[in-house]
Amino acid sequence: MREFDAMLPLIDELSKGPASRTNPLDHLRAALTTARDEARGRLNERLTAGDLRRLVRKLGRLVDEVTIAEASKPAKPSARGWRWALDARVARRAAQLADAIRHAGPVYLAERLHQVRIAVKKLRYAVELAGEAGRQTMGAERRALKRAQDVLGRMRDLQRLIDRTRTVQASLTPPQLSVWRAFDALVTSLEDECRCLHAQYVRASGELTLLAEKLIGRQKGSDPTTVGTRRAG
Repeated sequence: MREFDAMLPLIDELSKGPASRTNPLDHLRAALTTARDEARGRLNERLTAGDLRRLVRKLGRLVDEVTIAEASKPAKPSARGWRWALDARVARRAAQLADAIRHAGPVYLAERLHQVRIAVKKLRYAVELAGEAGRQTMGAERRALKRAQDVLGRMRDLQRLIDRTRTVQASLTPPQLSVWRAFDALVTSLEDECRCLHAQYVRASGELTLLAEKLIGRQKGSDPTTVGTRRAG
């Protein structure tokens, strides 16, 4: 459902471009709308009102258990402990981002770039949490991660749209040469935008790696225990 929710607005956005895109985008919109409605129908069949009620009861029991456990604690954990844990989480996710960037390399490989996007997103959330907890402002780091996430997210959405476009193109019956060529032109334009976005990412990847290494160094400097021996998040 999320894939359809991301692609349909993207199609609306692209429809405002050159007129040559209109015909294949109309085909795509119709195909995706049908697929979304079918997926929603399957979801409604699988997730009944009884399932939701059972889920609500289970969540209620978990809330009660956590409330009782918190009330029975003799004392609150030290501020130093949870602050170290927060720093460790930031460092761990920074290390995961550095690994993902190294694994992706400079070549356009969609799934490896997807893993970089996930690592960027997780690190950004950890950095924002650390900022809200008053550890460090890290405004520049948040902005750099947000830019990278936007670029990689746009690239991911375009790549999924390319894959879906090829699927719809292959299912055209009867195939018409003019419509087929219009689909080819659309795929080419989407691939061109992906290449431009990938170039932006490659230029920023060095900065992201340095950012990750800096965040790892901050945690190591704040506590003699390394991330490898004590894990957090």
